[in-house]
Amino acid sequence: MLTVCAVCEKYYSRIRPMNHKFDLRDHMVRYALVNSLRATAHHFSCSRNTVAKWVHRWKAEGMSGLQKRSRAPKSYERIDEPFNQILNSCIKKR
Repeated sequence: MLTVCAVCEKYYSRIRPMNHKFDLRDHMVRYALVNSLRATAHHFSCSRNTVAKWVHRWKAEGMSGLQKRSRAPKSYERIDEPFNQILNSCIKKR
């Protein structure tokens, strides 16, 4: 049976109010390097996908990969010219 350490009781219940999310992610990755993804997910009470995401980012980017990333789109789609023409004709009719 797995024992849960005081640092990682339940990932989601601790990660939301926590100011030091980076430390918890670091702890999770270090635990995952010694144990399996499944055991780590069970230990931290989160999904295997969450553990795999942080391990993958850590392997690719090192410690900086454990920082939160923006969810905002990196670029916006350009509006097609035909759509602009229709939009302009609707505005002119008003």
